[in-house]
Amino acid sequence: MYSIGEISKIVKTSVDALRYYDEISLLKPVHVEESNRYRYYSKEQVSQLLLIMELKQYGFSLDAIRELLHNGVYLERQRLKQALSARLQQLENEKNVLEKKVSSVYRRINEIERDEKGMSAKKILLVDDVAFMRQILCEMLEKHGYLVVTAENGQQAIDKFDDVKPDIVIMDINMPIMDGITATKKIKEIDKDAKIIALSAKGFLPVIFEILEQGAREFVVKPFKEETILDALIRIYDGNVTFNEQTFQAIIEQFGVDNTNKEAMPQEMISKVLQLCTREYDERTREEIKEFMQYQS
Repeated sequence: MYSIGEISKIVKTSVDALRYYDEISLLKPVHVEESNRYRYYSKEQVSQLLLIMELKQYGFSLDAIRELLHNGVYLERQRLKQALSARLQQLENEKNVLEKKVSSVYRRINEIERDEKGMSAKKILLVDDVAFMRQILCEMLEKHGYLVVTAENGQQAIDKFDDVKPDIVIMDINMPIMDGITATKKIKEIDKDAKIIALSAKGFLPVIFEILEQGAREFVVKPFKEETILDALIRIYDGNVTFNEQTFQAIIEQFGVDNTNKEAMPQEMISKVLQLCTREYDERTREEIKEFMQYQS
């Protein structure tokens, strides 16, 4: 057996913490001296305490850890895996929320710095056949300091691209004369470094993959939130959206542009697809792609 002082040194936690674990029935000592109430622990409890320390590092509360443990001595491997997977999903959700907040703060700092330095506004070529949509987007983008030039279809976008030399193109998909997918392909032929954000109500996989294959690197589904457009503009302008070719091709092969799924996807799921495309093609990415496919089916 180990005294409370010895086990405190082994697991690198305080004696007070060990006493507290006893009080809340998280980990009871195997023996308590009647004379001085001094606590002693078994060798088996060292592993249990190390697990408790590990779970605390992952953000599990003491109450959650206590619920996971069976009789305070054992946690099955499968149950541990399920708990860790659930915690991972929570952390991913928290990370997404935090990333949105970081993007908002970053965007605001950029706006302030641009005003302070008198920097010229970034130019956007906005392509959409609906006048009302162009008006809404122009007002929103100009409010945030962007200079906007509009086009009513893909052909107009190509005609204006060389003259405007936009920093970013926001491209609708379903348009007369020339659709956005064809226009995206032709613009990328003119300038392989062109930064293109697809904007469409057709937020289902075949369309998403088709325009991504032609060179778009962001996809915002209509109707959209203002912050979704603004965050996409920052990501794509700063060059933070680079697809891993192996991962992208694997996703294309598994889902396919001929996918018959015509159900519109929410922005959250579209963003997940885009995020997967930027990941290294490792075991974890393959598992996430498989999970996403199961969700879609």
